[in-house]
Order: sequence, then C-alpha cells, then structure tokens
Amino acid sequence: MTTIYVARSPGTDRITVEVISRSTVIAEKTFDIPVLGVSERKREEGSGPEPAPSREHAQTPVIRITDIPPYAPEGGPLTKANIAGVTSGTEPGQRVVIYACADVCYVQPLVAAPYTAIGADGSWSTWTHTGASYVALLVESDFKPQAVIAAPGTSLEGVVTRTVVEGKR
Repeated sequence: MTTIYVARSPGTDRITVEVISRSTVIAEKTFDIPVLGVSERKREEGSGPEPAPSREHAQTPVIRITDIPPYAPEGGPLTKANIAGVTSGTEPGQRVVIYACADVCYVQPLVAAPYTAIGADGSWSTWTHTGASYVALLVESDFKPQAVIAAPGTSLEGVVTRTVVEGKR
C-alpha cells in the first residue's frame, strides 16, 4: 500500500501511519516531518535569504478508508460494494474522489457522479465497483477527476492527500 501526502506549505507536518489488518488497527506511529520552503532549500544549498517564519497548520489533512471493499482483481461494471471512511483537517469545499483499481484505476462510483461529499463529522461513504485496490483522494473544490488513471500513485493537480488500500481478502 502507498499513501502520498503533498505538503501545502513550509513548517512541520505531522503524519500518522496505521497498520490495519482485517479492519483492525494493529500498529500506529506518528512522525513530525520538517517541510522546507523554496528559500530554506536554497539556504541549505548555500544561497538565498533567511526564510520568513512559517505558519503552523491547524491540522494536517488526512483521509482514511475504514470500510474496505473486497479484493476482486477482475472487478468490472457488474460488481459493487460499499466503501467508506473518515477525513480530518479538511477545508470547506473539499470532497472525496474514489478510484477502484484493477489493470488501471477507474473513477467511482460513476464518471457522471465522481464526487463523494464529506459529512459534518468528517465521514464519507458511497458505493464502488470492485477492484484489487482502492484509492481515496481528498481533493480541492475545483478538482476535475479523470475517468481513468494509470496507477494509484498517479500525480494529479488539486489532490490534497490520498490513501490506498488493497481490497479485503
């Protein structure tokens, strides 16, 4: 499984890694990650002005899948399952976009309806066609999802953070 987080500004970000087995968290560890701004990177290379003080994030955006659909590598348009999760640290207007992955990743639940709303409590849920793995993206309000992406880690403009899980076996 791979999760990619894109830092939004310099400072210190906190990430939490959870190891989940059979829908149960079996291990968890939190890390503080220093995020350098452009001027800080230049200063480390020996040039550039002193960096301006960075603002700390109120809360780093997170998305998790808590209701994992089955592992079905053949997937297809006739198979369906529920998928759900939670977010935290979101901003107004942000939404969830789901992809089910088999040979490539297909936007869910439908190309014509690719967005999943986030509830007031940070929860989200929808149905999906099945696949071998599932991608949940927390996206900006102007994000335009592609119908198909090559792989779960494909870089997409407007993605705040993502999580990828293998289907439940």
